[in-house]
Amino acid sequence: MPPRSNLGGMLWPDDQREDQHSEQMRHALKMLRRAMLVAAVVAGLLMAFATLRV
Repeated sequence: MPPRSNLGGMLWPDDQREDQHSEQMRHALKMLRRAMLVAAVVAGLLMAFATLRV
């Protein structure tokens, strides 16, 4: 496979799809970060609840 050069997307038409993929990736990373934050908050609340009950 030849090396990809960035000549305005003329040589490699699939270059134009990279923006869409990166947008989807950015959205997926944002959702993953939100899910991790929610999981961390829930875990913290569970640990605090377990600590206070003892």
